[in-house]
Amino acid sequence: MLRVLMVLEDYGELMFLQTVLKKIGFDVDAIQNPRNFQDSLLSMNPDVLVMTANGKKVKGIELSHTVKRMRGLPHIILIRGTQIVRDDNTNIDAWLDSPVGAMPLLNAIGDTCGLNKDVLAEKFVKLRLQEVGENEARVLTGDGVEPFALENMERSKVDPGNHEPLTSSTITSEQRNERYKKFLTSDIPVQAGFSVKQVQDQVKDLRRNENAEDLAELERQRKEFVAHLFKKKD
Repeated sequence: MLRVLMVLEDYGELMFLQTVLKKIGFDVDAIQNPRNFQDSLLSMNPDVLVMTANGKKVKGIELSHTVKRMRGLPHIILIRGTQIVRDDNTNIDAWLDSPVGAMPLLNAIGDTCGLNKDVLAEKFVKLRLQEVGENEARVLTGDGVEPFALENMERSKVDPGNHEPLTSSTITSEQRNERYKKFLTSDIPVQAGFSVKQVQDQVKDLRRNENAEDLAELERQRKEFVAHLFKKKD
């Protein structure tokens, strides 16, 4: 198992990369305090060092000068920020720009350690697909999802305008009760749509305009069908 020691100043970047490398199968230790660097270096004896090149606290360039490599190990990968930093120290095997994506780091580790980068990429893709499936399952079941997230998701389906939901009624309960009582005691409202007489008149007009030949043919077929039902069998 490849041992990786990470000394990164950015906590979010540190946690993200550490999680990815661990899930892919590396043995990873991560620190932010450079004072613990030598102790971690001796206790872990890493194959790869991943360090911030020149941060406010973590200065990987300076730390790399204190690393005594044996048979080319540990390999050293430095992550630089906005300032382009170079160092003539031959201990440095690879440079990466921050923020670092998982694949660039995996490719750098593959190059420096002689690992199959296609295998590393395949493992990372499977990891991402697994995470996407788990996230979808959590959303569908509501497991581990904040209530407001589900509420916003459901509201977005029925409310493309993304308006804020009503949080309170516009009338008081007393006003609502008064309206209900008034409705019960009021006259029956006029029925919407067509009246019965209008429907009857419409049916008469339809019958008046029916094709006489079609009606005669329909009547003939009806009579033949009835005669066939009551025809005596031989």
